[in-house]
Amino acid sequence: ARNSPITRLLLTTMSHRMRNTEAAVRKAERLSSLGKLASGLAAELSTPAAESLSAVRNLPQALDLSHALALNVSNRGLSSAQLQALNALQRRMIATEPPSLTPAQRAERERLLNGWLDQHGCPDLKPSVPEFVAVGVECAAMDEVLAQVGADALSTVLRWLDATIHVVSLTRSLIGCSSRISDLIKSVKAYTYMDQSPTQEVDIHEGLENTLIMLRHRLAEVQIAREYDRVLPRVIVFGSEINQVWTHLIDNAIDATNACGLLNLRTWREDDWIVVEVADNGCGISKDVQERIFTPYFTTKDVKGRRAGLGLDTVRRIVVERHRGMVRFSSIPGDTRFQVYLPLRTG
Repeated sequence: ARNSPITRLLLTTMSHRMRNTEAAVRKAERLSSLGKLASGLAAELSTPAAESLSAVRNLPQALDLSHALALNVSNRGLSSAQLQALNALQRRMIATEPPSLTPAQRAERERLLNGWLDQHGCPDLKPSVPEFVAVGVECAAMDEVLAQVGADALSTVLRWLDATIHVVSLTRSLIGCSSRISDLIKSVKAYTYMDQSPTQEVDIHEGLENTLIMLRHRLAEVQIAREYDRVLPRVIVFGSEINQVWTHLIDNAIDATNACGLLNLRTWREDDWIVVEVADNGCGISKDVQERIFTPYFTTKDVKGRRAGLGLDTVRRIVVERHRGMVRFSSIPGDTRFQVYLPLRTG
């Protein structure tokens, strides 16, 4: 009988098991998403970390060489006025911001400097030409050095300047890599709202941009278009949860375009709602499954268990249940749009 003790016990046990299974699957999905973000972050950190380590290892040797060559220059019998002029030139080279050059401009400057070194009997300095060009040294600066020290001391002085520039390049590399690592850490803290209360008054655009940084390892060949309404007011949300929404939607868009299409992010205000649209030009969602895409465990991706089919269900729960918002979408091949409506009023 339906109301017998055994039936009630069986139903209760099955209900508990289903809840436990769903909780376990959701936990696995969160861990999977966390693992993907951690993998991407590791990839983003590996390059500046490796470059920093290389610069640190090379810097002591470069400093020793620079000091030794400075002694060689001082032993060339140059006058006090010549040494002061060289020091001024060195400081100017160090202080100058590296130019932003196209590959064609860089190649042309290297060609001219190589020709200058051949013409003035310093072909052994050609390996240093790319570094000279990188810090903005042109033939005019070489002419200035020649005018100050003469042909006899030219090679010695250029070697000293080359060593100095190399030290500066290593130092700039350390600064640049440290800044990149620091920016990534700031983005992670902003993305997770680490050490902050569960709800925050946030700028939606900052959350979108931090999410893009977290997914940058997947965006190398994706064209990103932004149509942000920069006058949108801030909105009170569960910050780390709403960033999960952007992560799932953007990640799905990347998958839909095979990581080489167009991702378009739009924001606007519609009455008392802030609307965020994540669109892509990928394969689209077929009409026969569109009614089921927010169903738990439903997935259209043949990825051998990588996804549990909870991404869009998570989006729905966070937006609709946690924030009393709405999720809408439309999809045809080449144009899929997910729109998240977040209320401005939270009373």
